[in-house]
Amino acid sequence: MLVRNVDTEVDLFNKAVGTVNGFIPHSSSFPTAVTVFCDKRRLQKVSSDRFPSLNGSFPVEHAKVRIPLCRE
Repeated sequence: MLVRNVDTEVDLFNKAVGTVNGFIPHSSSFPTAVTVFCDKRRLQKVSSDRFPSLNGSFPVEHAKVRIPLCRE
């Protein structure tokens, strides 16, 4: 399940469900992204057009989020 919006134009938004099926490697110890496969045919078509080498999956990159704390 996605926990942030990735690409709202193609329905990759917060709470969308998919299956992690791979990692995009990086020279450091962490991968740069995971590949996520969604069952929706529309998403598979968009992915094939944008990322032909990922076989219908989308890359989802690691994101850091900072949430400010309220001080009372």
